[in-house]
Amino acid sequence: MYTPSGLEILTGQGVRSEKTHPVLFVHGFSAGAWMFEMNYFGFFRTQGYQVYALNLRGHGGSTGKEQLAMTSLNDFFQDVVEVVGFVTEVAGQRPILIGHSMGGVLTQQYIEQHELPAAVIMSMGEVRAGIQHFMKWCMANYFWLTLSMMISGKSRKLFGKASVQRSVLLTPDDKLDDHIIDRFVTQPGSETVFRDLQKIHLTGNPRTTNVLLVAGDRDPIAPVRAVTSLSERYGCEYQIITNKSHDLMLSSGWEKAAQTITDWLA
Repeated sequence: MYTPSGLEILTGQGVRSEKTHPVLFVHGFSAGAWMFEMNYFGFFRTQGYQVYALNLRGHGGSTGKEQLAMTSLNDFFQDVVEVVGFVTEVAGQRPILIGHSMGGVLTQQYIEQHELPAAVIMSMGEVRAGIQHFMKWCMANYFWLTLSMMISGKSRKLFGKASVQRSVLLTPDDKLDDHIIDRFVTQPGSETVFRDLQKIHLTGNPRTTNVLLVAGDRDPIAPVRAVTSLSERYGCEYQIITNKSHDLMLSSGWEKAAQTITDWLA
């Protein structure tokens, strides 16, 4: 399914009685809608949800690959605004927005400006605190690669390494095939967005009142203190998944976060 502007949306119908509101997933940096399709589509469909997953411009089958390096976080935000409207028109109800990582930042942007029936922010807490913690983690674990990234301004100096992606996404106990890690490695990210994330300003005043934060307790991008800080600002619930890092959807034990979300939605 494509929007009029060429954004690709993956979709699937619920396999039993439909819930009132559909679910719209938004992926993170150097990722894509495929990461929801692998496990979460089937899980949420069996719970009765109509599911959609957006490929932001320059990702998956969406247009904009040639301009991706110059694409801004606000460009991605406009993609989310357009697709929420598109899904609302197609499904007849405003969706529940579920954003992972950078998609969680976009979800924060959206719910601070618009009302939704509910929203879930995965693997992302208070953004600036999370980015600062992550950069310190990168310097401690990959000093020369991080320094090269900072000097060159090219995020692929760091994120283009499979070993880095694996250590960010997974704990040593997690299992994930190399070909899946390669999908993160080979998906280019936007250097403009990477810079935007480091200077973003959010109000901390959501217009959507039903919000859940979900993160792993070993996530270098969403440390627990950044999650609890955002929870306090939003006045919302949070759930910490034990012995999990940034990936909550693909590796062994992915059902924990999925079940946490659907239980909360119920």
